[in-house]
Parts: sequence; structure tokens; C-alpha cells
Amino acid sequence: MNKCSKAGALYSIECTSENAGIPYADYFSVQAHYCLARRGERAALALYGHVKYKKTMWPLVKVSPLSPVAAASVALPTTTVLSPRLPAAQPSRATTWLALVLVLLLAVNAVLYWKLYHTDHTRNMDLNHLHTSFIRYELRFFIRIKLLAWRDALDRTVAHLVQTEQALTKLLETIKPALEKAEQEAEPRDDL
Repeated sequence: MNKCSKAGALYSIECTSENAGIPYADYFSVQAHYCLARRGERAALALYGHVKYKKTMWPLVKVSPLSPVAAASVALPTTTVLSPRLPAAQPSRATTWLALVLVLLLAVNAVLYWKLYHTDHTRNMDLNHLHTSFIRYELRFFIRIKLLAWRDALDRTVAHLVQTEQALTKLLETIKPALEKAEQEAEPRDDL
């Protein structure tokens, strides 16, 4: 805690974080300043942080000395301050349009959720009805498969009966002359 801290009114804490196990951890550290202050019945927390470079990182980056970007970047400070407060700026048209699009998407999403909620509650579809309809569909499908199997079996039986009829017709044509001859011989003879 810093010396400016007062019990119950203001607490000021500074800490430094040294990282290990990440690339180039020995090149920088992160310093943070926490300020917790009482504001009537509420408390306000302010957090300030910055990255403190211990060594320069430019030997790691190989840049041409004639490059204007390299010349401009050498003059950068070695401490970067991270502030939770951003300077007040006028919103641009793109920001305004983005906000309008987000509000529109939220409104459409709300309408869709409302419709989904009322659709589900007006139907009152319970699991028993769903299960019964699924069983009916499954039963119709099973019956259709069985009917198709029976149709196939009947088609094969009809084909076999047609083959049997053709074979019997051929057999009858083959034995018909022998039967006629036997009938003629079996008739009583009147000429004797």
C-alpha cells in the first residue's frame, strides 16, 4: 500500500508483475496501480497499468536503417500507459451505423424469441404425442417394407407358375399323340 492510503476512505496499491515462461519475458514487466476510493455509499475503483521495458527489443527486429518507419519508431517511449479512461471523442458515422445495426439485430432477435416462445406454448406438444406419432410412422414404414417383400414373393410365384404352365403345355403336346393312340386302341372293335 502507498503512503497516501487512508483506512476506510482510500486504498492505493502498486504492484509489478514479472512474467516467466513466455518469449522475451526478461525484456519487460507489467506495472499496475489500483486506487479504491469511497464515494458516499459507493466505492470507485481506478486501475492504471503500463508496460515497463527493461531492455530494448530493436536488436530482435531487423529493419533497414533507411526505412522511415524504423526511424520514426526509434523515437517511441519505452513506457506505454494503459488508462481505463479514453478521451471524449465525437462518434463517427460508422460508429453510429454500427450501433443502429446492432440495435436492429437485437430487435429482430427479440421478435424471433417471442415467436418461438408463443409457438411452443400454443401447440402444447408433449412427448407422448411425439412418441406416438413416431411409432405410427415407424409402423407405416415397417408395413410398407413387408408389403413390398410380399409383392416381390408373389411376383416370383407368378413367374414360377407361368413356367410350370408352359412346361405342362409342352409336356401335354409331347404326350398327346401317344394318348390319342392309346384311346384308339382302347375303343372296342366292332369289326371282329
